[in-house]
Amino acid sequence: MKKNKKYIILILLVIAIVILLILAGITIKNVTEKSGLLSKVLNEQEQEIQGQEEHSIETIYVVNSTSGNNIYLTITIESDDEIEQVQTPDENTINANRKKLAIDYTVVSGIDYTFKIKRKSDTEAEEYILKADINAKPVISQNQSSIYPILTPNGVELNKQVTIEYEGEETNNLYSLDNGATWNSYTETIKVKNSGKVLAKTIKDHEITKMTSQNITLNLAADALGPAAYDGNDGTRFNNSYRDRILKISPDMIGKQVRVYCDSNTGEGGEFYICNSSGATLLYRYQYRVKVHIVTIPANADYFRFWYSDYVYEVGPYNG
Repeated sequence: MKKNKKYIILILLVIAIVILLILAGITIKNVTEKSGLLSKVLNEQEQEIQGQEEHSIETIYVVNSTSGNNIYLTITIESDDEIEQVQTPDENTINANRKKLAIDYTVVSGIDYTFKIKRKSDTEAEEYILKADINAKPVISQNQSSIYPILTPNGVELNKQVTIEYEGEETNNLYSLDNGATWNSYTETIKVKNSGKVLAKTIKDHEITKMTSQNITLNLAADALGPAAYDGNDGTRFNNSYRDRILKISPDMIGKQVRVYCDSNTGEGGEFYICNSSGATLLYRYQYRVKVHIVTIPANADYFRFWYSDYVYEVGPYNG
């Protein structure tokens, strides 16, 4: 009897093991199928995102002129996929068949206009809205006062302050200093170092937005030290006939060394001062027949003042 009981227990144990193995197999199969399904969904989503990235489109307009409430503008549509057709608000169809298209159009301020754009990758045309506003932003402004060159650890810079006012704090508020070759996010006032042009735009999904441009001019103050004195070339010189020229000093230069190469018209050596913002002299340097000076910028220094230095050949950071 006891022997039969042992057999029964053994048989039940085997049956339990078999059932567990079957259940384990079913679980593994379900997990594998679900994993495969999940992978498929993720792949499809990734492909969809990649497809959207691959076929980006940008729509902007530039105002050419205005007359009353009429705005005469040029719309530029650019895509990395070929643009097939564009339907204007007056239902005129333009067959483009190219990746970039410019359209001259007249709108009335205060009215929204709908353009329909179809690319070869689209199953149907998509709508893009142009919100006509004669006072639309972005608006570029620059300080009009004459500027002084500034000595920095990277050399002498000419910094023009440029601000751009956008419609809102969009992440796609952009500006360019190289005529649109590269675009940067606008977060604060721009310091422009060279004359040229600033472009500004905001990119919005399915909206034709305004691009603005403005020429930037760098006008030196009448008593500013001229560019020949900081062009990196000892062979050129600034003729200091006025004998009282200013070179501003960046706070980053405090405690750093500067090389100054200057002279008088008699060859007896140049003379210069380093002053604070109140005009008080912090450092004075003149040595008979010495033309090259290495000086350390003192605390609270605000500017160089070149006095009896008829010729200023070069001023810049010294790393020797």
